[in-house]
This record gives sequence, C-alpha cells and structure tokens, in this order.
Amino acid sequence: MKADLTENEAKLVAVLLEKAADQFSNNGCNDFRISDHVVMTDREKCELDRDWHWHNGDPEEHDPDGNHDYQSDFVLMLHFAARLRGDNV
Repeated sequence: MKADLTENEAKLVAVLLEKAADQFSNNGCNDFRISDHVVMTDREKCELDRDWHWHNGDPEEHDPDGNHDYQSDFVLMLHFAARLRGDNV
C-alpha cells in the first residue's frame, strides 16, 4: 500500500534520511543488500545505481556490468532524500 506524502512530509522525510545517512556513514560496513528487502529486477537496480552516480557527479563510477544488488546504506538514503526534495535526480 502506498501513501502520498504532502510536500512538507516529503521535506521532513528527506531531512530525516540525511541525518540518518550522516550517522550510518560512520559505520564500519555500509553494505545494504537490496534483494533482502524488495524485489527489483537487475535492470532496476542498475538504473538506481546509475541515477545515484549521475546525481553524485561521478557518472563514470557507474559500472553497467557490476553487481548492483549491494549498495551503501547511506548512499541510498542520500539518493532518496534528494528525490524527495525534488532535486534533479
């Protein structure tokens, strides 16, 4: 079930994600296995990785042939925070 967020709710979620990302980035291991939590195709995971690297300003770091099931938890948080804020991602 999906719930629509108001604009202010989306802004709050983005701030909370950014604060959590700051804390999570200090962990020794930041591996987050997407397939442990949701069902996504390899293509969807690859597009998520590509979009993150584009937003982060390092599109050359995206490896289209890489294993995109594992991402850094704080990277995903920052990416989704940017999307909730409406940044060009």
